[in-house]
Amino acid sequence: MANAERAVYKEAAVHFQRQIENLEQRGRETSHILETQTARLLKLEDELAALGSEKAALQRKCTELERANDLAVQEKLEQLGVIETLRKELSSMEECLNEAEKKHNNEIEAYHKLVEQKENERTALIAEICALSRAKGPLRDSFAEIQHRHG
Repeated sequence: MANAERAVYKEAAVHFQRQIENLEQRGRETSHILETQTARLLKLEDELAALGSEKAALQRKCTELERANDLAVQEKLEQLGVIETLRKELSSMEECLNEAEKKHNNEIEAYHKLVEQKENERTALIAEICALSRAKGPLRDSFAEIQHRHG
């Protein structure tokens, strides 16, 4: 039985040796997988840090753009206010100009009527002078008479 026991022990020892070799092989494979996963994890951490930095930079840029946009909107609103004020002033000036133009046109019309009236009076005086000079004789007396009458 000693030989049989030895054979069993030897067989068990060979079996255990194979299991140990298999476990060592699996350990090496697991170590390799662990190293690979660790390297990937480090790479992902680096990429994550880079993305975090990029995100922070983009957030700063976004904040700057929002600030610039707010300033541009505020400036446009101010410009619109100025434009509205200028439109009101222009409208008021146009109204004043229209009133002044109407007044001026009325003055011109009154002047034309006065000129027309004076022209009619002059024509009437000339006609009267001509009629008197034919009827009476010297123009001097007729002119003096007309001047006296129309004073």
